[in-house]
Amino acid sequence: MRKLLPFGVILLLFLLHFPFLTADPEPKADVNTRGAWTDEGLYTSQIRNYLISGEFAMKENSTFVRGPLFNLIQLPFFLVFGSSQLVSRLIVLLSVLLVLFLFLKEKKLEATGIFFTILLLIQYHIFHFSHYGLAEMLCNSMVLASLWFLIQYHNRPNRKTLYLLISSALLFATYSCKIQFLYVAAILPVAMFFIGVAAFRNKKKTFKDSFSGFFLSTAFSFGFSLLYLIWYFRNMEFYNYIMSNEVNGRFPANIHDILAVFRFNVAEFMWIGPLKYLWIALFVSLCGLVFLIFKRKINSSYKIVMLFSLIWIVLELHKIPMTYLPNRYLLSLYVAAGLFISATFSVLFSSGKSMKIAISILSVLVLIFNLSGIIQSFRSRTYDIRTVNHYLKCCSYKPGIALGSWATAVSWETDLKTMPVWNNYFNSKDPINTLNPELIIVEENEAETDRAFISNGISLSQQSDSSRVFRIWRYPVRVYWIKQHKFMHTLSAF
Repeated sequence: MRKLLPFGVILLLFLLHFPFLTADPEPKADVNTRGAWTDEGLYTSQIRNYLISGEFAMKENSTFVRGPLFNLIQLPFFLVFGSSQLVSRLIVLLSVLLVLFLFLKEKKLEATGIFFTILLLIQYHIFHFSHYGLAEMLCNSMVLASLWFLIQYHNRPNRKTLYLLISSALLFATYSCKIQFLYVAAILPVAMFFIGVAAFRNKKKTFKDSFSGFFLSTAFSFGFSLLYLIWYFRNMEFYNYIMSNEVNGRFPANIHDILAVFRFNVAEFMWIGPLKYLWIALFVSLCGLVFLIFKRKINSSYKIVMLFSLIWIVLELHKIPMTYLPNRYLLSLYVAAGLFISATFSVLFSSGKSMKIAISILSVLVLIFNLSGIIQSFRSRTYDIRTVNHYLKCCSYKPGIALGSWATAVSWETDLKTMPVWNNYFNSKDPINTLNPELIIVEENEAETDRAFISNGISLSQQSDSSRVFRIWRYPVRVYWIKQHKFMHTLSAF
């Protein structure tokens, strides 16, 4: 019966996600940005455009150059199953479920996997982002898989170098999917350094044997970073242009402003209802760790999980003073914290009857709290994006180009190539004449384009022969059919 536990947990978790796989993103999961509403389309548009036209254009969007592996992972699935939003979401969700399965099937990590599911994987933000077609949770899954291979390196006598190589490769894959995760490259060498220090201090190994893993992991990390540098130098001019626009002004200029933004972000984005229990549990776990260090021998697998997650938490702290901090940027901090809590709870759970009862009660309360949030989300599901997507599918038009970040979000499984438009940054210089679009899909006030068309003297109402407005979440989004294309855009089945 115990052998079936991993399959049962995975099945139940998948069933919780199932009703959300074709629904709109949860509005409150990232309430201060458009987030997944536009970004699921943006981060897949280049590979979808390639599948439509057979030609790949690096400079039609800003996403591929920063994280090419994300689209390369999607490509075979899109080729086999179609380039739909559902397929994009399932890639991410299945990666989360796969890494959870690895932890659950490992006897020494089974309890950690159970606590991780209860405390984190059904937590409001993590739960919803786990079924979005975005890079963040895929990247977090890769970091967790890297940890799993690190544990195999320590627990298994054979093929140690291979396990360490795979662990390092997964961290490389993480920042190759999204360069924002570059800092995770340091987790493995730092962890191996502290493991080496512990082994040498306890006189279990010679200096060479104690630190061989550290030197090897450092060499692997350095080698993989060179691969990314090759990619950078091949695309340096365009890459620098993108990053200068994306990163500029992300951090305050002085220590006073850094502290002010830090306090604001903690109050507004972290110390909020769905997350308060996580930070309380983290504090309790840190106190519990002190108790465990002095009172109890900890299993080596738990030690590695705790060390790995603590290093990860410390590296994540640099994000908190960012002036632009959507919730998806903080997901990896939540995952790292949840991982540490889960490992600590696993050790405390086996330390005595009273502790077992206390942790069981706490876990049940958190489970009820998290499930209540999922039930509320289930009842409030919307399908605004699907409505517009269906409208475009039912229209009769020649294959062509649709402009706007909303265009990338609502044109799944159509023959439309899509490109974003951002004023003074991307595709904003005379886009109608240079790109010859069939459609332009933007908010009524063009806020998401930074008023790219209005600022350049372009009246979309004059340039179009008809238009239709849709309500997507809180945004009135208008579909403009551009005049110079004399084709039919009548509905065939809408």
